[in-house]
Amino acid sequence: MLKRTLADRSVRTKILSITVLMALLAGVIAVLAVTRLSAVYSATEDIVNGNLKPLEVLAGIQAGVQKARVDIRELALADAAGKAETAKTIQADDQALDADVAAYLPGAADPAAVRSFQSLWQQWRQQRDEKLVPLAKADKDAEFYQAAKPVALYANQALEQLDKATKAELAEADRSIKEANSTFSAGRNLIIIIALAGLLLGLLCSEYISRQVVGPLQHLRKVLGRVAEGDLSVRADVNGKDELAVIGGATNDTVEKLYEVVTSVKGATGQLSSAAGQVSAAAQSLSQTAAEQAASVEETTAGIEQMASSVNQNSDNAKITDGIAGKAAQQAGEGGQAVQQTVQAMKDIAAKIAIIDDIAFQTNML
Repeated sequence: MLKRTLADRSVRTKILSITVLMALLAGVIAVLAVTRLSAVYSATEDIVNGNLKPLEVLAGIQAGVQKARVDIRELALADAAGKAETAKTIQADDQALDADVAAYLPGAADPAAVRSFQSLWQQWRQQRDEKLVPLAKADKDAEFYQAAKPVALYANQALEQLDKATKAELAEADRSIKEANSTFSAGRNLIIIIALAGLLLGLLCSEYISRQVVGPLQHLRKVLGRVAEGDLSVRADVNGKDELAVIGGATNDTVEKLYEVVTSVKGATGQLSSAAGQVSAAAQSLSQTAAEQAASVEETTAGIEQMASSVNQNSDNAKITDGIAGKAAQQAGEGGQAVQQTVQAMKDIAAKIAIIDDIAFQTNML
């Protein structure tokens, strides 16, 4: 049913549908690419904001711890004026360190380690304020360095807790990096899969166009080629109602009409051939008759030549006769005068005879 429905669609509709389908697929790929890139960006941002910045804060806290330990030594080494300034610096550094720890603690990867650090560091401060600061201000260097050794244990333990917190942050960063890589890989694989699906769909669409458009055109070309070679029995396959089907139907109608015309011409050619045979026979008969007539004409010509010869001879005889006739006419003229004279003489004789008869009649009566 679907195949039939697609076959009935116009070529323009088919190509437009495929174009729209490919555009939608490209849109899906673009949306997925943007979505995956956004996810990768979010993961990267989480790494930066959720891991690198906490590590930076931890590094600052560790630096603050080292600075506090240096400050107490500077306090011991400073003069009276320097001691007052160093005391202010120690107080400011303590406040800054407390602020950094308070800001870091809510998002810490290992809050327990941070709290342990706070506890140990608070003990170090207490020991510093109670033991080291008074000795430093009193310039009791020997006693100061002697008391600093046990107090340093609290600082070292506090730094160990910071190291523990740093390791937790690094582990969290590693997890975030793995998640980012996983997100990137999943997005990349999904885009590749969809791209391959799009490629496959493109190939299928190309094959569909080839079957629905190029194939029928090649079939029509073959049909027309066979018609050009004189094969009028071939017909185009007509499937569907699109433009190619209409062209195929028109081609079949044209070939059918051409077949009828050729059949009619063949019939007329047969009749013409029969008439030509009759004309040939008549021509042969006419040729034979003409040959006979030619023979007769030759005989007639020979007779005419003989007649011409006789006519010439008669002409000569006529000339001779004409001469004789002329003489005869002259003689006849002369004879006519003689006859006239004879007639006159006969008339005279007849008159005389009449007179004699009258005399004889009168004599008889007597």
